[in-house]
Amino acid sequence: MSGSVFGNLEDIRQAFVVDTPLLTGPFTYDIDQPRQSVQHTAYKASAKYIGEKQALELRYGHQFNQRQEYGVRRINAPNIDLQLKTQSLDLEWSHPMIGALSGKFGTQYIKKANDNQPGTNTVPFIPNYDEERLGIYLIESMTLGKVQLEAGLRYDRLVADITGREPDNTIYRNTIDYQNISGTLGAKITLSEHASIQTNVGTSWRAPNVAELYRFGQHSFFLEYGLWRYTINEGSDFVSTSQGILDEEDRAVPSEKGYKWITSYTRQGEKLQWKLTGYVNYINNYIFSRPAGITRTPRGFFVFFIYDQADALFAGVDLDVMWKHSDKIESEVRGSFLWSKQLRPSDFLAAQPTPNLGYRFTYKPSIKALQDAQLQLRFDYTLSAYQHPRTISVEEFLFAAQEGIDRFSGGAKDFDLLPPPPSYLLTHVSWSHTSKRTQWRAELRNVFDVRYRNYTDRLRYFADDLGRNFLLTCTVRL
Repeated sequence: MSGSVFGNLEDIRQAFVVDTPLLTGPFTYDIDQPRQSVQHTAYKASAKYIGEKQALELRYGHQFNQRQEYGVRRINAPNIDLQLKTQSLDLEWSHPMIGALSGKFGTQYIKKANDNQPGTNTVPFIPNYDEERLGIYLIESMTLGKVQLEAGLRYDRLVADITGREPDNTIYRNTIDYQNISGTLGAKITLSEHASIQTNVGTSWRAPNVAELYRFGQHSFFLEYGLWRYTINEGSDFVSTSQGILDEEDRAVPSEKGYKWITSYTRQGEKLQWKLTGYVNYINNYIFSRPAGITRTPRGFFVFFIYDQADALFAGVDLDVMWKHSDKIESEVRGSFLWSKQLRPSDFLAAQPTPNLGYRFTYKPSIKALQDAQLQLRFDYTLSAYQHPRTISVEEFLFAAQEGIDRFSGGAKDFDLLPPPPSYLLTHVSWSHTSKRTQWRAELRNVFDVRYRNYTDRLRYFADDLGRNFLLTCTVRL
């Protein structure tokens, strides 16, 4: 977005307060800079052998992604030009019953190759890397009366060879190696013909990906720096990217480890069905991106983000209720609530999903010439974030930097440059039907053209989200 690139500090001040983004011109179908070009090709194949009381399945997948991002530059060249090749191989064996036990044993292998294409005239946003992932898992289940038990165990390993360039064109290389064991234990209890409870406790892990470690520079309309691309002055909290590439000896970046408990109560009646789910998830070394300030580059002033780690706790509740009024009319009510917080250091996380309520009304008319015809009316109400880090406006941020004031004398390091946007209600209407092998769908989103900003979308710093939008989709089955 052109309105996110600033030549001076006055522009960036205005961009955060104006209703219409800077440099907004009349409507046109021409796509100018900044813009993106993305190509995605995917192939998959599978084979399955079904024997006596057992089955063996083999799946192969291949993906090729090419991504080019064109920023506001004087030359017509992308500032990001990446090619990513991904291959995956899955082998799963459903073994014969062993007493009361039934289960699966499988392995997963994924290989990725990311290559920067020449001609960007800039430091690669993400370095070249070759990555391999191996996973081995076992899942077993058994039924004891009205209780169904399930347990799982999994081993994962990630190895990546990385080659990149520093701003002065010095080549750096590194190899990262992460491995972990995780497990789950769950139970489903049948309370009656229409009601059941399902509960699960388990551990999980996620290794930092290469982008979270090494990303450097402009991505879309922001600057971002990975965990090994910046340092922080402990005395003044200022971020520096001039110290060169870090590694595991300079800053340890352990993998995320999660400990989650989730429980659902489901009731299925003839006309009324509903499901209530609650969960708690503690993540050790949670990796996230947070605002870090404003910086100046040869291309202008930018808001920049850094990747960080902290222990975090997430807890939430989801509700889904479906009511079949008749053969032609149905309703659905859903809601979600998430509470989250950093534990060490103690602070709130920015850009977390906010509480949401939704209602969907479906009418299915009887039209002989049209199959599966239905008319839908949806309402989505999103509440403003009630948990968020403190706000430091652009004016406060720049004044503190000019005067040498410690912005974090209160102790909390996290902040945001804008307060959370207000609550909003969106209305959508759609019509769909199937005619022989062709499925048609027409949808009008944001019927009343409500102006709103999504708290989880970084575009909210500069512009409203999509207004009224019409979509027409045609799907043909061959």
